[in-house]
Amino acid sequence: MEPCLTIWSKAPLSLLGCGVLQVLAMSGQADNVGTASQAESNPSVELGLALRPMWTLGDRIALGLLVGAAAPTARYRFYFSPSDTTVYRLGDRGPGSAE
Repeated sequence: MEPCLTIWSKAPLSLLGCGVLQVLAMSGQADNVGTASQAESNPSVELGLALRPMWTLGDRIALGLLVGAAAPTARYRFYFSPSDTTVYRLGDRGPGSAE
């Protein structure tokens, strides 16, 4: 979803500022760990900002391009235990994190 507000407009060109909201499912899977395959999924929400330059052709056609960036609101990390079939969800620090 990208709600936008007009920043500048001079027919047939316009520039819109947009908020970016993305909701998606993030998943991870490990095969041959322990005795079975393991999988874990979590929803992920990303927020960001973007610019949308547009060119309007007539009354019904508009060409535009969305240029921006979004960042996740939560960082999910998983550890698949090699000794059993447990999937562990890690915090910000854990195996493989940078110190």
